[in-house]
Amino acid sequence: MVNGVSTTDSTAVTNSYSSTETTGDVAAALGKDDFLKLLVTQLKYQNPLEPLKDNEFIAQMAQFSSLEQMKNLNDTISDSYSMMMKGDAVGLLGKKVTILDEETQEQVSLLIDRVKFVEDSPVFYSGDSEISPSEILDIRT
Repeated sequence: MVNGVSTTDSTAVTNSYSSTETTGDVAAALGKDDFLKLLVTQLKYQNPLEPLKDNEFIAQMAQFSSLEQMKNLNDTISDSYSMMMKGDAVGLLGKKVTILDEETQEQVSLLIDRVKFVEDSPVFYSGDSEISPSEILDIRT
């Protein structure tokens, strides 16, 4: 036991951190600061007679590096997807779209003259009429 914490306590902390689910929001599961705090805690409370082995340390660093790269890749893909969706939405400016009129239940053609983005989702306008993407049945030039 070192400073009131045994090596099994330190191992339990490590195991509970490493078994955190990685599905969902990866940043919430284990962030960069959390990893560094965990590493410092491991080094601080390790058994001096059995210090952290080099291969374990290198494996942890490789896992952390891989996690960081996956998070960066996910951010890049999300940004690219968002830009692509915005480009597609802007591409509808000046196009005629067909929607179903809720009152008459007849198809109506409207000219898209404005696009607004609400929480990264496009909302189209034809004059004062607001059109959601799910309402569009047909697109023409």
